[in-house]
Amino acid sequence: MCVYNIDGIETNIAYNIDGEELSSAYEVDGTEIPFISPLPLDYSNYSTADLYTYVANGFNGFDVHEGVIAQLMANNKLYLFNVDDGSAIATAMAITCSHGDSATFGKDYYTSSDEFPLLYCTADTTPAVIYINRITRNSATLIKTLKFSQVAGYYGAGAFDFKNGLCYIVAYKENSYTSDNGGTNKTLVTVWNLNELNDNGDGTYMPTYISSFECPFIYVMQGLQFFDGYIWISSGYNDGGNQYIYALNPVTHEIDHTILLDDHIEIEGLAWVYDAEQNKYWMLIGQQNGSAGLNYSRIDFATLT
Repeated sequence: MCVYNIDGIETNIAYNIDGEELSSAYEVDGTEIPFISPLPLDYSNYSTADLYTYVANGFNGFDVHEGVIAQLMANNKLYLFNVDDGSAIATAMAITCSHGDSATFGKDYYTSSDEFPLLYCTADTTPAVIYINRITRNSATLIKTLKFSQVAGYYGAGAFDFKNGLCYIVAYKENSYTSDNGGTNKTLVTVWNLNELNDNGDGTYMPTYISSFECPFIYVMQGLQFFDGYIWISSGYNDGGNQYIYALNPVTHEIDHTILLDDHIEIEGLAWVYDAEQNKYWMLIGQQNGSAGLNYSRIDFATLT
């Protein structure tokens, strides 16, 4: 059974025309069906499990849509995998992403017949650049480029609150992603309005700047996602240090939840996956283990009662 929002797009959360969450939704033929919200998660109570490994090098950020992993790779490549078993759907497709630290599926489709919504790919550049791509199972096409001003900081990656039309660029106040420079370097978060784009005059567009805030330095940030009101940030590098995932609250500017992984393999990205049978979400993470490949793992959270 599928649930569709007011625009006819399949969704796990449905809203009316005023943006209010619905208690019921409709099948594609217009039949009303009960709508059940996903179970709330206890982010302090979690367990991890290995899933599968893909042997290749140069993995970056990724996201998941309807059981398909869209995995960005170095040298502007895109791989597609089945989330259930890790089997490859497509490999080494050309895509404009540069060094794509984060990938996020948006809510809009290029055409109504497309399988995937547009994919937002954040490049590892200063200032931040986001490439918006239309993808299929055998191709990727650049649709629009968002280029931000230096006010966004150094080495920024994007997290997207599409419901409210917001982009969070999470970057560094100073030019280092591995050192807090004695306490002067901070994690810098700038907030941008995705619904108001300004023409940069060079074929790129910049969302309208809204505000910014700082929080304590986070080491080597990658794979950002916005979920359940939090900016989720994977942190860590393949240097023997600890690997963390942080839930940053953009309202209070505090880190409300921290997940510590037991191994020291660099986290390249994370994505949230909906389990329809259990009516809850779980987190998929990818860790680059050198030439051994990318290890995908699952993080399950207990539910709040």
